[in-house]
Amino acid sequence: PATDISGTSTTLTGATIGSLSSTTYFRAVVKSGVCSETNSSYATVTVNARKDISGNFTYYKNGTNPSLNSQDITVNLYRASDAYPMGTTTTDASGHYSFTNICPSAEYYIVTTSTQSTEGAVNTTDAAMVNYWGPHPDAGGIEEVKFLAGDVNRNNQITATDAQAIQNNFVHGTPFAYPWVFYETGHTIMSNAYPPAYQNPHVTLTTAGNLTVDMYGLCTGDFNLSFDPNAKKAASHTLHLIDGDNRQIGSNQEFDLPVRIVNPSIVGAVSLILNFPAGMVDVKDVTINGTGSLDWAVKGSELRIGWNSLTPLSLGEQDILLTLKLKTTAAFTAGNSIRFTLAADPLNELADGKYRVLGDAVLSIDRKSTRLNSS
Repeated sequence: PATDISGTSTTLTGATIGSLSSTTYFRAVVKSGVCSETNSSYATVTVNARKDISGNFTYYKNGTNPSLNSQDITVNLYRASDAYPMGTTTTDASGHYSFTNICPSAEYYIVTTSTQSTEGAVNTTDAAMVNYWGPHPDAGGIEEVKFLAGDVNRNNQITATDAQAIQNNFVHGTPFAYPWVFYETGHTIMSNAYPPAYQNPHVTLTTAGNLTVDMYGLCTGDFNLSFDPNAKKAASHTLHLIDGDNRQIGSNQEFDLPVRIVNPSIVGAVSLILNFPAGMVDVKDVTINGTGSLDWAVKGSELRIGWNSLTPLSLGEQDILLTLKLKTTAAFTAGNSIRFTLAADPLNELADGKYRVLGDAVLSIDRKSTRLNSS
């Protein structure tokens, strides 16, 4: 039986309809039997030229935003209405990407991943800032990519649990489920009360023209925006460690080794990576005279310490910041010495009460030496 289709319309999204003018008329004919026409209707099909979606990736960093080039960035485009994959591309040497011949008058979302290493991207300063931001959000809001970097657990909330995960990454090397986060530039999150609508940016491609979608990238946890993925690793330029007194001690002996701050300071976060002679001394514990979260771990001859607190420490000249509880081994024999040194790593730093990096902090640790003979 014939069906009246007058007044109806059908959207042909993604269909191949050949080379047509902008407006083409089709005559739809309903037939009865083999040849006889019993009814007909006319339809108007508007054909819109396909458009492009493209943009550039930069790392969201304090001061300047370096290009994300050679960072193994893969970009996937999906149609929002049904999650249909529209294509996959990778960024070029300048951090540029593009999708061509995309149907307009539709919403899409962009999913971005990277396999590039994020080693050395975060420390306890980031953890402290995350812990502080939840109840004290920035007055003007923060870029959505920064919110996502702080929301380590991906639950649309920045909490102390996220802060602990960041500190665990620095101290213990605990990996993040998603090492990188990406989002379209220019999107602001005001607080935990206004979480992001999407984990991946949604964009609408119209018939007006090609669409530029520039993207920010951040290593997960880099909440203070200090990491530069294009920079080579170097020693810290904000923290220095000097030798204190030279004291004698025997083998197989437990002792405390204080870490002192040379100049008066307010300290709200500590990120320390120390080298030491692991064969001659064992680390039993690390303590601090303050509240908050303290973690430490030994990896070979490296001692990593992370501490942050919502109640910063007020320290005077030569006050004790940390205490290392140690025990010498049988290998600590006459003529040897135990010396802790600062690892050549930019993550070594102290932060103040507002979790801003102290620009010229100096610590001191005594050197322990054996007696000249075993008598």
